[in-house]
Amino acid sequence: MVNAATMQQRFAALDALYEKSYSTSGERAKAVDSAFLARFSDLLNPSKVSALSNDDLRYAFSAANIAASATSDASITRAMWQVLDALSKRKLATRSDRANYWGQLVMERRMDEANAYSRAIPGNALPLQPVIKRAASAGSPAFLEATDASKRVFISVPVDVTEGARVIVVGHPYCHFTRNAVAAIDQEPELSAAIGKVAMFIMPPRRTLDSTEAEDWNKAHPREAMHLVERKTDWPMVDSWDTPTFYFLRNGRVVTKVTGWPREGHMSELMAGLARIGVNVSGEP
Repeated sequence: MVNAATMQQRFAALDALYEKSYSTSGERAKAVDSAFLARFSDLLNPSKVSALSNDDLRYAFSAANIAASATSDASITRAMWQVLDALSKRKLATRSDRANYWGQLVMERRMDEANAYSRAIPGNALPLQPVIKRAASAGSPAFLEATDASKRVFISVPVDVTEGARVIVVGHPYCHFTRNAVAAIDQEPELSAAIGKVAMFIMPPRRTLDSTEAEDWNKAHPREAMHLVERKTDWPMVDSWDTPTFYFLRNGRVVTKVTGWPREGHMSELMAGLARIGVNVSGEP
């Protein structure tokens, strides 16, 4: 049932929910997704959207924007489009509005739609994004790799996480907690070698597809090479994309995870996680 409060009040309630403190980004995503679909389902109805006032359209778009960014829920992105289309018809859509919708399509790796939308904008104000050629089956974990130096075409490379010991590390080159974690691990040669044999470092999808950050990082940290992922939904074992988060898997099942990197580090927790998936720091997995 749609909340009877004003659009401004509904937006304020959703924004407050988004800004709350959560244990993980996954918990925030679930809370925001549920709240948006319960309170803003009318935004999926074009006739109801077109009946909104200008101010209500603005609050509606802001609500859809923050919800889509948190969840990558395609139905919320569809609502985002309905409101943006109404704003555009009234000549109220801003470049920021268009960029946010386009960026959400990119985050969801809907590149054909993102590029079609970019071409439809006068003056091509939004840059065309690379094409993704999918070699992996839908729903399977995959990395995105540029096919050549132009970075105009990426291919999805399937990744098997179902066999033996694996450590999936969600990180980002610009995250200082990730950098601190890797620096601490590198100071322990045996631990670094053990993690290096079983770990894969992955970067959360963002509202752009650019491998430059990963490439620069990988030159300095070949053992902890970062990989772009295609879609969050292809990694169901990752329930939080906070950086850094270490997921310890045995035969595809998450045995334990370690989240964050405080000042004192999490070295003992990493050692314990490796032991639980059968990896001896001084030996083979």
